[in-house]
Amino acid sequence: MRKSRTWLLILSMASPYAMLAQNPLLPPSTRIRYSLPASSQPVVAEVLVQRGDSLWVRPERTGDTVAFAVPALSRLDVSLGQHGHALRGAGIGFLTGAVAGAAWGLASGDDKGCPGDSWFCFTYTADQKAVIGGGLLGLIGSGVGAIIGARQKTDRWEPVVLTRVRANTVHLGSAVRTYEAGVRLTIF
Repeated sequence: MRKSRTWLLILSMASPYAMLAQNPLLPPSTRIRYSLPASSQPVVAEVLVQRGDSLWVRPERTGDTVAFAVPALSRLDVSLGQHGHALRGAGIGFLTGAVAGAAWGLASGDDKGCPGDSWFCFTYTADQKAVIGGGLLGLIGSGVGAIIGARQKTDRWEPVVLTRVRANTVHLGSAVRTYEAGVRLTIF
């Protein structure tokens, strides 16, 4: 029991900022999006260094190094990576192609009869042309839309909770000796 009290006393004297500096919560090269209370536009930046509550970043648009205290932020988001929109593009391309093909098929009207006795002659109604044209142009549009959508990259952002948590003081020991341990931790 005495050893656990001794270790508790030693750990309570250790600085929580030193522990945060050893294991940074935002490693270098992490893409973040932050907002300061004075600015309304969020800024996308790359983390250079984090030491305790201080954060050094390089915004993408300016390239300058900016330093600020994390508790001063009004918003902080961390990038989960970029992703394309191939499925959305394929859907939009299919719908666009299908509508264009169906409109073209209906506008072309019914075919007239075949001249003579030709076995290579095919006649279609306007409705049949609309279905065939919509299907074919829909498939082509789907492929083109998937390629375009895959090239359109966007970031997925995860919001980071900016709060302060303070643990209550814990009293350990007998009435003769009282040990106190306190922890101040900033959660990003």
